[in-house]
Amino acid sequence: AGFKIFDVLYRVGPRKNGKPTVVNWKSILVQTGHDQYREIFHAQEYYCNCPLSSSEIVRVGNERMLVTKDSDGGNGGGYIEDYWWFDPAGPHEVNFSPIGSAITKYASKHFGPAKYFAGYWGIYPEQNEVKAWLQKAPAQCRACGGLGTVIVRFRLVGAMAEPDRTNFEPDQK
Repeated sequence: AGFKIFDVLYRVGPRKNGKPTVVNWKSILVQTGHDQYREIFHAQEYYCNCPLSSSEIVRVGNERMLVTKDSDGGNGGGYIEDYWWFDPAGPHEVNFSPIGSAITKYASKHFGPAKYFAGYWGIYPEQNEVKAWLQKAPAQCRACGGLGTVIVRFRLVGAMAEPDRTNFEPDQK
């Protein structure tokens, strides 16, 4: 949409050493006017050795999306992530709530309300997919009672991720 986008990556370290090597602060700035910028994303990673990376622009069907995705350092495979779509008015966060509704609808229909837990969502914009691992509720542990993965294919309509089709891949026994 004609906006200039800047990643500002900071290396922060102890004063005594003065040679930080890991990028652990990130800001994404969008130029909104002459010498005017708007910060749309800010992350500071102090507690893990998880370097933050540059954002990227990816194709989602006929649209483009600005994506930032970095490990959160936990053992659950989580991410610090965000997604934007641009039009002449500027950046808009992509709304994935219709995808959440599609996952809930599928899981409730096939497994019954309150009989499952939808784990971390994996968002894969280049494949137009969101994946959510389903687990029996109540579960014995974080990795126990796997039912399978709900895969929702979506299309980007403006800043809205609209479900296109929903599939399920059962966990291997």
